Amino acid sequence: MKVLASRSQAYLWLIVCAAAGLAMAFLFDDSCQQDGGQHYLFARWAWVHPELFVGVWARPLFTSIYAFPALIGYRAARLLTVLICLAIAHQTWRLAEDLKIDRAPFAIALVWLQPSFFLFCADNMTEPIFALVYVIALRLHHRRWIKAGMIVASLMILARPEGLFLGVLWGIWGLRIADCGHHNLPKEPTDRWLAAPNAKSAFRIPQSAIHNPQLLLLATGAFIWWLAALVIAGTVYGVRIWMASPEGRVQLDTLRLRVYGLGRIVRSLSIARFCRVLGTLLKNGVPLLQSLRIAKDASGNVVLAKAIENAADNITSGKSLAKPLGSSGEFPIEIVEMIAVGEEANNLENVLVDIADTLERRTNREVDMIVRLLEPMMLLVMAAVVLFVVIAILLPILQSSGIL
Repeated sequence: MKVLASRSQAYLWLIVCAAAGLAMAFLFDDSCQQDGGQHYLFARWAWVHPELFVGVWARPLFTSIYAFPALIGYRAARLLTVLICLAIAHQTWRLAEDLKIDRAPFAIALVWLQPSFFLFCADNMTEPIFALVYVIALRLHHRRWIKAGMIVASLMILARPEGLFLGVLWGIWGLRIADCGHHNLPKEPTDRWLAAPNAKSAFRIPQSAIHNPQLLLLATGAFIWWLAALVIAGTVYGVRIWMASPEGRVQLDTLRLRVYGLGRIVRSLSIARFCRVLGTLLKNGVPLLQSLRIAKDASGNVVLAKAIENAADNITSGKSLAKPLGSSGEFPIEIVEMIAVGEEANNLENVLVDIADTLERRTNREVDMIVRLLEPMMLLVMAAVVLFVVIAILLPILQSSGIL
């Protein structure tokens, strides 16, 4: 009888909250924050721009769930938020019952009476989905379904970017519980179970990361998704804006020239393009200063273009081309010496073309060698990943059969 009365109160609260959410959806058409309209547009545009389904900053879980209602209209998406908030309230009530809290149905009212939750209950914000994933993960964890709770918790990063940190903390929590042997935990939480570990044990590497690789695989799921989404579409807009700015272009081109191994190839190709264009222009009778101003952009690197521009300014004062190029530090010494010889022999245009041919042949050999080495390296990495996944899957089977 007491259980029936408790459920009746809970359903009554849910009906009241549903009425409040519907009133918010139909009486107030505007969003309480600008982000609500932005998230709605992301969900609607995802069918035209599929990268929004995986973009980190596009909240892929929200976009995937709201993509269909967004096609119907703005109000349909808001009504879906009302349903999600009712699911949050329902799961919070059930969690309160699992924890054996007195008057558990009042948890529904306490959730909805929060000002921020009440504002978001009929809005297109990502917080309700984040809260729903969080409370479901808590219920699973409390019921000792550690792995299922970790899988659900890894979805938090899909709802909001800060879910990465909660996902990582949740993974560490799950590994620590595994070290304690969650199957042997008491049915009722005790002070010893709920007590926080001391500083020494908190920073110790969990042994379950070694003895239970399937738990480690689940614990790292959030980070792997973040990395994959970042590679596919995350922060692409910010990178584009940074690359379009003059400071960003200089820093990026400087990085390209300084990267170990790759920098030498980029520098050789840029200098080869510059030398070929400059030599071709000089062969066709274009003056040296005008040829330099044209050829500097052919290098495709603003750092080298700046060094060439400074060299052109020095030529106007009567200096040679080789000396300012060498003093810039961006051109290899052997290239500078060959340019100096070409100037002294009055055969600069032919020397520049020969330099371009030499650099291109050498660069092609280096690229071909790297490509040949890349394939076995990728195979080794993929083999290691597959081996880890296979071990994580087969280990519990072998342990349960008594082989290990």
